[in-house]
Amino acid sequence: MNCYPKVKNSNYHFKYLILGIFWMHLSIISKASPISGKIILNSEKQIYNLASEMLIYKDSTKQMNIDMASCEHCPIFFKKNNGNELHNNHSKDQYWYKIKIENKLQSVKTMFLEFSNSTIPYLTLFIKKSGRIYEFPTTGSLLPFNTRKIENSKFCYQLDLLPNEELHIYAHINPMGDALNTPVYLYDSISFTKKASWESSINGIYYGLMFLIISLSLILIISFTSLTERSNFYFIGIITFFTLWNASLDGLAFQYLWPTTPLLTNACIFILPMAGIILLSLFAEEKNQNNIYSMFLYNFKIILSGIIVLFIIYTLVFKLSLIKIHTFSIILGCAHLAVTFISWYYHVKEKPQNSRLFISLFSTITAWLIIITLKIYTNILPYTFYYFSFKIFLGLQAFILTIAVISQMRVKYTKVYSDTIATLDKEVTDKETEIQKKIVEIQTINNDITSINNILHKQQVELKTKDEQLTNSIAYVKNIQKSITPTINSSLKFEKQLFVLHKPKHELFSDIYYIKQINNSLYTAILDCSGSGVPGSVFATMAYNILHRIISSEHNYETDEIINLFQKDLLE
Repeated sequence: MNCYPKVKNSNYHFKYLILGIFWMHLSIISKASPISGKIILNSEKQIYNLASEMLIYKDSTKQMNIDMASCEHCPIFFKKNNGNELHNNHSKDQYWYKIKIENKLQSVKTMFLEFSNSTIPYLTLFIKKSGRIYEFPTTGSLLPFNTRKIENSKFCYQLDLLPNEELHIYAHINPMGDALNTPVYLYDSISFTKKASWESSINGIYYGLMFLIISLSLILIISFTSLTERSNFYFIGIITFFTLWNASLDGLAFQYLWPTTPLLTNACIFILPMAGIILLSLFAEEKNQNNIYSMFLYNFKIILSGIIVLFIIYTLVFKLSLIKIHTFSIILGCAHLAVTFISWYYHVKEKPQNSRLFISLFSTITAWLIIITLKIYTNILPYTFYYFSFKIFLGLQAFILTIAVISQMRVKYTKVYSDTIATLDKEVTDKETEIQKKIVEIQTINNDITSINNILHKQQVELKTKDEQLTNSIAYVKNIQKSITPTINSSLKFEKQLFVLHKPKHELFSDIYYIKQINNSLYTAILDCSGSGVPGSVFATMAYNILHRIISSEHNYETDEIINLFQKDLLE
């Protein structure tokens, strides 16, 4: 496979020769010694660390080109690289690296060259072979993903070496002011395939777990909490922003999110961590209107968050240098984290069950900031440490934040459960009180019914007594009426001329007849009295006695006299 797409003419111009002689004189004056890095391939070794053998030249004038870099008469341009990685400081300088690779084997050897840093802004690779220079297209994190010869999160190139062939590798890196630590490895095809498969598996598992955490947390939040609880969604934002940031640093954002828009990814490298820090400061924040410290810290964090947002906008518009962006980002991030720690301190005083989680989270973030600071300003720690530490600390933060959210849910639902139990107890107590009132009312009604029954019984007895008395009275009056009611018998002189038809409607009657024989005179009368029952019978008896008294007197009254006397006595 021919992996060298562009050929440059290797005949140098006279001016480059003169320039080379000039640089040679400078090297003699500075007492520098030419050094030439070289790697020899053999059948035993599968992976080579090229960074420790590469030669480096720092191009401050930005005038260096491949013709000058590959000039064999100007070896003083380069010096031996110190360390196992290529280190670029925060500056506007550009860097050239070179190394020789020689195949001592008697067969064609296919190797893969990898610059193991996904955030190199611009990288151009040149290969000098048999006096001719082949140029690969310029690629980098500021260029679309399809500019890479091999689609990988890092920068990989395939090299085909014939038996006993020697290649001169030249790499031109423009850091654009960023501080870079870049390991450089050379793999054979088997090792490169295993490495790519291993990295894909690790990234797949890692980002799969992060996606699972985000998805499950979102499901838990939607299912078991109120949508108005902002702290839970702060948690989702924190995990999402930091995960996307880590993906951008890994170079994966090019492949999966926006492969043709690298500027967006580079902007997100600054925006995502700042957004995550802002949401982190607001996470589990409870604005207590009655606590002046809580209100002050909350408002101060809002103001500081606004400053961060303005700083991000200013950075994107005016394109500050990376050293300024990194410095201000670290300062704002540390200030925000300090305020966050103070607010957490007050928060865990009120809710101590979350204190360990917040302390662990703060420690993790502090360690992360320290590592980021070391990465930006020094080359103390290797790139692989940065690479894995970001994932480890982000995973720890996700785990701690998840535990914190679950703890908040547990505290909330414990409180909800307690409030529900208290409400049910109150309802039961109210029902019992109501039942007791009903029982008292029922007892009062029963007592009233008992009293009424007693009164009715008493009245029944009285009525019975009165009934007996009335019955006796009626019987007595009946006997009186019976005793005074005259009968026709043989003692009457006019017996055969008389008959009586008396059929009263009731036992007691108010209509009574009178028959009295005195000497040869027979007195008869019918007394029709008003009324009925006992009053009528009493009145009839009284009238009968008045008439009997008048007729039975010694005076021999005429009928009209009897009537007048009867009326007179009756009215008196």
